Amino acid sequence: MGSVRFEQVTKRFGSVEVIRNMELSIEDGELVVFVGPSGCGKSTMLRLLAGLESVSEGRVYIGGRDVHMLEPKERDIAMVFQNYALYPHMTVRQNIAFGLKLSGLSKPDIERAVAEASSLLGLKELLDRKPRELSGGQRQRVAMGRAIVRKPQVFLMDEPLSNLDAKLRNHMRVEIRKLQQRLSTTMIYVTHDQVEAMTMADRIAIIDGGEVQQFGTPQEVYHRPANIFVADFIGSPAMNFVPASRTDERTLTMPGGLSVEIPAERAAQIDDADEVLLGIRPEHFQIANGASDDLITWSAPLEMCEPLGGEHLIHAGMGDSKVVVRAPGVWSGCESGMVPLAFDPELAHIFDPAGPCLSHGRAA
Repeated sequence: MGSVRFEQVTKRFGSVEVIRNMELSIEDGELVVFVGPSGCGKSTMLRLLAGLESVSEGRVYIGGRDVHMLEPKERDIAMVFQNYALYPHMTVRQNIAFGLKLSGLSKPDIERAVAEASSLLGLKELLDRKPRELSGGQRQRVAMGRAIVRKPQVFLMDEPLSNLDAKLRNHMRVEIRKLQQRLSTTMIYVTHDQVEAMTMADRIAIIDGGEVQQFGTPQEVYHRPANIFVADFIGSPAMNFVPASRTDERTLTMPGGLSVEIPAERAAQIDDADEVLLGIRPEHFQIANGASDDLITWSAPLEMCEPLGGEHLIHAGMGDSKVVVRAPGVWSGCESGMVPLAFDPELAHIFDPAGPCLSHGRAA
């Protein structure tokens, strides 16, 4: 069983605490992505799990077994690093087989394992080449093959695609996801790229400052963010945050004098907060086609327009605030000075300026 559990794990380097009282449980066969900005602690968590760093406090479990005192080779894990670390003087075949040879496996068993892995990864025609004769994507697959042949309980991947160009990254993340589903093995994948996280993961652990800010499915973290950090980090372009003042129990006033009437149940959720932030996804704005009782509409000064082929990103004003609007299809108003915008306030999340989400908007 490849379940993984961090139990009140803390990691310090000297006086600096990089992981704080971490509690996290990963089920057997899941693909979980650790995502967050540089320096948040996500790679340190992977290294603690691999045994490359020791925990300062707490316990780490793999398959129900406490491994925090075990050497890396005793943990039944396989790791693929950002630097593939292939042996340049060895062929693909020799690189894949190297770990099995050290473990004392018989030659027929090694050949069988290499044949299975190379077939799975599309490397059969490349087995006699050396790393310098391979593309970046091919080298990445060799590194994965070296991990696969060991048949570990858990695969650990630390930003394995960051050295590839954008098109190849898109291709390889699909291949990694398909491979994980085929093998049904637990995989923990570290990245700073929220697109990789959203497209690959069964569940995402969003990490900042050594703490998990939210742990859930891609849909959960996108549609029901726990706090401002999660809402801002997940989504491209990022969520818009618009300040609003509470003028009476159910009325919020936004920049430019726009007013939002909120239902009684949402007013109860935000309690007595006088100042809040409305979080609005770029795709929840629309080009207005006249006034509507259900929508907040205004004429916004147009600051910039980014045509992306199938959509436009419109940068516009809302009083003293700025918003980014995703407009699908062809839009001909990029040369105009003003743009009529609208949004449904029921789609907006309401945040405490200190961070927590007080009230989630409904899914569009």
